[in-house]
Amino acid sequence: EGDPGINVTSGRVYGQALPTINVSPNSALVMPGDQVQFGVSGGTEPYSWSVSDASVASIDSDGLLTALQPGFVQVVAEDSEGIIDTMNNEVEVKSFLISIPDTNVWQGNEIEIQVQTTDLTGLGIRSGDLLINFNSYGFEPVEIITAGTLLEGLSQPVMNTGSGSIRVAFASGSDLSGTGDLFRIRFAVDRESSYSTYFNITE
Repeated sequence: EGDPGINVTSGRVYGQALPTINVSPNSALVMPGDQVQFGVSGGTEPYSWSVSDASVASIDSDGLLTALQPGFVQVVAEDSEGIIDTMNNEVEVKSFLISIPDTNVWQGNEIEIQVQTTDLTGLGIRSGDLLINFNSYGFEPVEIITAGTLLEGLSQPVMNTGSGSIRVAFASGSDLSGTGDLFRIRFAVDRESSYSTYFNITE
């Protein structure tokens, strides 16, 4: 009230980006019993960790995840200021894994590509259908080999080939068990030039 003298000082308000934290890695593929170490960048320590489904995996106070059973789960981190981040993708826990190891062969020869599996014992698996993609330039599938593999003694698997793909289907009257080579694929390798190819199990 009245007519006081006024001195003013101008000020500014800065609109800053919200503080963020980032959980890594953004995805993982594991089996029950496997562990994955998660980390976080940004934010203020200490961090607290949690998972979206505690029946699939657990995580300790240091971000070490332990897979418990097959399923999908996401990892969540929160810093001391309440800033939260959830991994972009998911941790997929598989009951078993199928893989193809790296190898090499002299051009003009044949090679047996191993399709390997982790332990199938007790999983109740009796049949399978796999689609494998590869660079067909220089590599030609010849046959499926079951001798010395988990499919030995069963009916010969069915093999269908396409341009750069091979589909293998198999069936058993009883549960499969064991670990190692599920089957092998014999390929003929071009004799004129040197080539390399990937083998991706896509289905």
